[in-house]
Amino acid sequence: MRKLITILLVILILAGIGTGGWFYIKANPQIADTYIANFKENLFNLRLEYERKKIEKQAVSNEPETIPVNQSVQPEIEQTEEPNETQQVIPVQSPQAIPTQSPRVGEDIVTKVFYPVSNPIALKGAANCKYAKYSDGILCVSESTVDFYTADAKLKWSRAIQISNPVLKVNGNYILIFEQGGKKFTVFEKNTEIIKTETSEIILNGNISANADIAFVTEKPYYQGAVCVYNSSGEEIFSRSFGSENVIAVAISDSRRVAVALMSLRTQIYSKLVFLDVNKSDEDVSVEYDDTLIYDIDFSKNNLIAFADNRMISLSSGGREQWVNDYTEKKLMHYSKDVADIRLLMFDNNNNAEMSVISNSGREKSKMQTDVIPDFSDICDGNIIYNNARNLIFTRLNGDVDAKYTASRDIQKAYFIDKDNILVVYNQSIEFLRLKRKESEE
Repeated sequence: MRKLITILLVILILAGIGTGGWFYIKANPQIADTYIANFKENLFNLRLEYERKKIEKQAVSNEPETIPVNQSVQPEIEQTEEPNETQQVIPVQSPQAIPTQSPRVGEDIVTKVFYPVSNPIALKGAANCKYAKYSDGILCVSESTVDFYTADAKLKWSRAIQISNPVLKVNGNYILIFEQGGKKFTVFEKNTEIIKTETSEIILNGNISANADIAFVTEKPYYQGAVCVYNSSGEEIFSRSFGSENVIAVAISDSRRVAVALMSLRTQIYSKLVFLDVNKSDEDVSVEYDDTLIYDIDFSKNNLIAFADNRMISLSSGGREQWVNDYTEKKLMHYSKDVADIRLLMFDNNNNAEMSVISNSGREKSKMQTDVIPDFSDICDGNIIYNNARNLIFTRLNGDVDAKYTASRDIQKAYFIDKDNILVVYNQSIEFLRLKRKESEE
């Protein structure tokens, strides 16, 4: 009986993934932002994990289950901006980062301070815009414009677009913006729009290679989803439908190797990574992972990096597993990538914040803990920033705190532009900060 209930429930959930699941995600962007950079809008793992635990508990106790407080979705509270307030640089207070290499607590070494480059720039809906480092500056994408700012807070160029619920992907010189839940997409090379067209089906997810080849996950009538590929001229050159397994994510390499993450059910949920050749109709190779939900994939040169609810996986383009980083007992809240392909993973480990830096070879370069769970984090040149409420903290990999900044309002996100320049995002404005040696203010 227990197995039958489980199967029926998960089938119902899977049946809704192609339609309702995506609109649930669209309606909750503040939850989606906990997943980084490459497919933050996917929350299926959290939903399925909760439903699975609920069924197991009901099968034993036959009592109704309520969502625990620490698993419930908290609505976003709109913050009231306080324009023109002056930010203050205050003495550093240690976030008690604990590096793995040593039992000592991270030290306040106070070698740098944050300086505002200019006054905050008003930007309607700033917290809901999409951001990505690009060239020597940073992109800011809303539903109506693509803006490129330099580290000096100068708007270098701006281009008009009309894309609802935009998703931003960057690879090399190319910028992909597509309409999640719609059909529009556009590609820019620097400030020039080189592709502007629509897909035949509704877009759910997408990715772009460094050669401007684009891969999309789309809806498909009578199927569980499909994958299509467009070349740098905006022409569709490949498509493939999947009938029995739900299509979750797609990635495309510079050599046009396509990887697809699928999810399905036997006696339990499992994920499959499928490798495709755009010149063939059949699968080249596939790899399965039981009791695992893979929700984001991306190529790092010719290697595929996959993020799941319980592990991070690296495979060769031929499907050979190279390494696995297991985090079964922790909840992955956010991840970001350094220019050297080093990744920062931010966890909630039983209500304790933990950050782990993983090299491209799978080695954990460092680990640290903080006394608060950050709202957001980023990494650049081996340095880490993270924010909580109004505080922005800059640390080394070993957890030593170099600088701390307290704003006059809550910080939503913070991104490295380069190792010395940072973009801070508030609800209705953005601010550019610069790190300088402490001696420079004396």
